[in-house]
Amino acid sequence: MATLGLASNFENEFQMIEGLWKIFGPVVDQWLVVDSGSQDNTQQKLREIVGDKLVLIEDPMVKEVGFAHARTQLIELSEGMDWVLTFDGDDLMCPDDAKKMKRMVDEDPPYDMIWLPRISCHDREMRWIEFGGGNGTIGSDKFVAIKHHADWQPKLVRRTMINGKSKVQFKRVTHEIPVYEGVNLREMRSYDNPIIESYGRLKTLEQRQKVGVLCRGLRKKFPEGLEEFGEVYGD
Repeated sequence: MATLGLASNFENEFQMIEGLWKIFGPVVDQWLVVDSGSQDNTQQKLREIVGDKLVLIEDPMVKEVGFAHARTQLIELSEGMDWVLTFDGDDLMCPDDAKKMKRMVDEDPPYDMIWLPRISCHDREMRWIEFGGGNGTIGSDKFVAIKHHADWQPKLVRRTMINGKSKVQFKRVTHEIPVYEGVNLREMRSYDNPIIESYGRLKTLEQRQKVGVLCRGLRKKFPEGLEEFGEVYGD
């Protein structure tokens, strides 16, 4: 069976840790967290909840060089994992989809990267889902949502190291995307893939403003997008 690692860049995600681990704890072999300066006992909660499956690194890379380099590093730092799921603190996945994802990687699919559809939720009970121009209720409309307005995310990556670098690299300091130049990435998108449920809109105004300030600062600091941090392996 394949080893599956969960990997996250965190700052002040104390309240999401227990819920995430209930979903992913039964299916992953490791949770790598790169913490960029939490002040809310995030690290203590991780140690308490995750135990010996936790790999915790303190590094402000997101703030210093942006999201693409940080996501690539999550893959490269996930030593011993066959597949890596990069996952944010404001996203969730239903337990059945997490189990489906584990079954997928255990079957050794012929891909380097599997895109997962993401939908935006209006509350933590998923009673309302945003898609297209309107709202739908939980149930069959969840699948209507992804077929009409899926926000595809390259989150599930086969960890293949070449010359000390991940075959799958990302570029852009914000809104990171995979690098395709000079490398053949075998990838797959399917509406049958596990669905990511995003709760970013439920962050506090202060949290949203903080992310906005960070992104504006990164774009000003690296007007070319810092694409050298998304360089293709071997270059």
